[in-house]
Amino acid sequence: MRRDHPLRDMRVLLLIAALLISLFAIHPHVGDDGRLATNLKYGLDLAGGSTLQLQVEGVVVGIDASRDQMVSYIVSNITSSEPTIVNSADATVVLRAISSLPPSQIESELRAYGLDATVSGSGTSRIITVNADAPTVIAAYLTQTTKSEVVPFKEGDEIRYEIRKLYTLEELNALLAPAGARIATVNGNYVYRVGVTKPTIELTKRVLDEKLNGLGLKDITIRTVGTQYILVDMAGEENLTRAERIATTPGKFEVKFLLDDDRYVFVLDGSDIESVGQVRDDPQMGWGVDFRIDRDAADRLRNIAIEYGILDDPEAHPLVMFLDDREVFNGTLSPGLVETLRLEAVRSLTATTGAGGEEAARELQIHLRVGALPVKVSVLGAGQVPASLGEQFRIQAVIAGLLALLAVSAAVYFRYRQKKILLPMLGTSLSELIMILGFTALINRQLDLAAIGGIIVAIGTGVDHLVIITDEVLYEGRMPSTKVYLTRLGKAFSIIFMAAATTIIAMSSLFLIAFGALKGFALTTIIGVLVGVLIARPAYGRIIKDLIR
Repeated sequence: MRRDHPLRDMRVLLLIAALLISLFAIHPHVGDDGRLATNLKYGLDLAGGSTLQLQVEGVVVGIDASRDQMVSYIVSNITSSEPTIVNSADATVVLRAISSLPPSQIESELRAYGLDATVSGSGTSRIITVNADAPTVIAAYLTQTTKSEVVPFKEGDEIRYEIRKLYTLEELNALLAPAGARIATVNGNYVYRVGVTKPTIELTKRVLDEKLNGLGLKDITIRTVGTQYILVDMAGEENLTRAERIATTPGKFEVKFLLDDDRYVFVLDGSDIESVGQVRDDPQMGWGVDFRIDRDAADRLRNIAIEYGILDDPEAHPLVMFLDDREVFNGTLSPGLVETLRLEAVRSLTATTGAGGEEAARELQIHLRVGALPVKVSVLGAGQVPASLGEQFRIQAVIAGLLALLAVSAAVYFRYRQKKILLPMLGTSLSELIMILGFTALINRQLDLAAIGGIIVAIGTGVDHLVIITDEVLYEGRMPSTKVYLTRLGKAFSIIFMAAATTIIAMSSLFLIAFGALKGFALTTIIGVLVGVLIARPAYGRIIKDLIR
């Protein structure tokens, strides 16, 4: 092999290496059904499946309230008397009230509101010290009145409140009015918007993603739109009813002890679970799942079990798990666990499904792992694409690509009338296609109609660049000397790099501001242009020199 042979050139070797890596990533093989299969993932419009539009149920508000007045209202509800404010500071308010309730009970009632308080006094006179600033008091009041989780946060210089339940402006003002509070206004407009904060909707998206993938569904795409909507595409899931049920199943996860009949005592929720083990089959206990809770939850579980006499009669007081107030597990404490809890708190626990079998254990594992959605979601709309239609789209996309390739081949042949130019040009375009698909497989990106559109744009741009290279090199109809060839090739690449930079800048803007299909179109186009400019074009410039010298 001569020293200047193309296979000794780094540009050609880089192209060959990229093609081999791409083919390895695509991994064409015969599937279990005897048909050609690859590692490529197809989107909803090419594979069929279901799509859901979800709305998060929450609001963000500003509250105009007096901390002291709100505390007075809470205390008056507990003591059934009108308290008097004795002292008020930034993080403390002291009140005097008349009540026959024991100080410990008043403290307990205030703790139920989420307020840290100490109560003293003799006879019916009570001195109540509440240690809380204004945001804490307002959040505690809203939590009790809305029966939902309320998270205060800072927005600019103001404190806002995320209420993780859907309430109208009128409903919230009605709840706030008894405590002398109302929704705040800015320039005459109420500080109220439907939706949640960006961190909350992103967390909801992650939990949904883990939930859906945990159920074995493949090719799931979840994206957020603003802070109010979530779009879910489930390629391959054609049962729309099942898709809705799966997507909306995650919710608030709670573990409680049954006291009697329909009375429960709260023990822990999803945030108290530190880790969840694998599903396993124990010869003695049957199928089950190991999980570990944090120290505070372990202490709480033990204290409640002792306080309510659960350890004395565990059969009558099972541990019940709820998902969105729906029972998903019911089991009694084992004799060994009962004896251990008499001595110390236990952080490592095992929930067994017994006769429920492996499938029930796997369902329980998912509930334990991602049971606590930060906010509930409701289905606004749904649709589906039959698998047969998706397959038809794939076939049509391939046909469109072949027709485009034939059209380009004809145009190139009629321009140059030389097979030795046509073949490397088509080979380069085909190599770009393989590299784009390979990169898509490597980053686990779905192919949809928009992505295929991006591939066609990239290949079309690539052919334009190859024509520029060919025209510059064959300016006089023949291959020039090496020095002139390099000069003309450099001129061609200066034009190509400028055109590629313009395309990448335009597509980058689209990628950053768009979502869904448009984002996929922009990303695929950028990948195609980069692959072509950095790998395929330089190799073509070297190969054509050797073929038409």
